[in-house]
Amino acid sequence: LKAFGLNRISSDQIRRYIIYLYDIAYPEFERLHLNYYTLCSNALDMGLIYFDDWSFQEDQGRMQAIDIEGLQKDRAYLMMLKRMRRMNELLLLSMEEIKVIVAASIALIEEEYSI
Repeated sequence: LKAFGLNRISSDQIRRYIIYLYDIAYPEFERLHLNYYTLCSNALDMGLIYFDDWSFQEDQGRMQAIDIEGLQKDRAYLMMLKRMRRMNELLLLSMEEIKVIVAASIALIEEEYSI
């Protein structure tokens, strides 16, 4: 679109959606994702003292802690897990918003240009 030019798009609404997606929604999602990735990496590093194996335990359906008492007392680690859960929820909400705007944009483009 940079080469083509947004001004050549006749629909103001399509232009607004495109600008919003590329200038606001995508960069914000990228920022959230990077923060979430960093948080997950830190949590994995911190959790190594509590778990001997990060792999999924099929018989239990979850990972087993080797030091459950230490894990329950480690407030910093537990707070990090809560932050990860909240950040995950934010990412999911952000993805849903982007999906709705993309779908609306596609519908408008199809309507406007009879694709």
